[in-house]
Amino acid sequence: MKLNKKERELLVLELVALSASQRADFMAAHELPVSLSNKGEVRERIVDSINSGDIDYSDIIGYLDAVVPWGKQHVYLYKGPKGSTKNTWQKKAWVLDLLKQHAPDVHTLAGSAAQVGIPAELTPTSIAITSKRIAVQLVRRREWFERDSSYDKQSETPAGEPIELRAFVHRVIRNLIVFEWDLKSNTAALRISQLGGGIRYENVKQEVTDLLASWLPLSTFSLLDIHPAILSLVNLEQSGIGITRSHNFEVLTSTDRSVSVSSNASNTSAIGDKATKAVLKAIPGTAVGKIGNFYWLPKPGNPLSGDLRVVLVGDKDRVNFTAPSNEKIIQRVLSDIRKHC
Repeated sequence: MKLNKKERELLVLELVALSASQRADFMAAHELPVSLSNKGEVRERIVDSINSGDIDYSDIIGYLDAVVPWGKQHVYLYKGPKGSTKNTWQKKAWVLDLLKQHAPDVHTLAGSAAQVGIPAELTPTSIAITSKRIAVQLVRRREWFERDSSYDKQSETPAGEPIELRAFVHRVIRNLIVFEWDLKSNTAALRISQLGGGIRYENVKQEVTDLLASWLPLSTFSLLDIHPAILSLVNLEQSGIGITRSHNFEVLTSTDRSVSVSSNASNTSAIGDKATKAVLKAIPGTAVGKIGNFYWLPKPGNPLSGDLRVVLVGDKDRVNFTAPSNEKIIQRVLSDIRKHC
């Protein structure tokens, strides 16, 4: 694995940008102080450990590949293609032969994952193939400029005219993407680590579709319509058996009018009084959910230990996990959403 100087610097920044608990786990695994909270100090300690040979960049890449798929992300849910996969996709030999013919670069990953830094183009890094699932992981460099007023400066020209310098931070990240197909349930999900700077997730989805088209035609999959889940979750909450707490939601009527209900506090339901319940009751049955901002709640039998904010973007058929989590929780939430679509 060859990394240029800029890639090495960016990989360290990617690690430092993780949540405090994620950074602490990495630091503990490499016998570094976990109590460091200042990102600058964390960066210095990691660079020192790299220079001394205690940490390798492959350690950083491996850790990012393990934790980022369960961090902040946006998810598209799919129904699989029609027809049986018993004698095709569920047969590892058949899939390997397909890859060998149409995607030799992906075929080489079947034996072991590749250590990939921050490539300029979307690049597959691993593939898992069993009779139950196929999962492909990809990475790509993404960059944008982000406004940060804390670095603004003011001065004046020699003539005394005011000058205002507005600062933008150049963000460069290692965008990690996973497409996973559950062959038994014939459902799939495209998970995209969180982006910024106006980068459209729809464009990323199309980029993945184009890259995999030679061997895995995502055009044969159907994007799951998540509109129904929004009102379904709200109605469950109103009936007293909800698995979520609504913070705000918006619905569209058949006459292209919208109705929105929101709470001013994150720990208070959007439908907690008579007035909001009356509004919900008055919404016609033909209305559809446009957006739902929910907190998934810890319940007996689910893996949550605290509230988790998840936004259902109905008009984009996209699910946004706004905080890092773990595999069990994210898979449970996505399963809940499917059940109510």
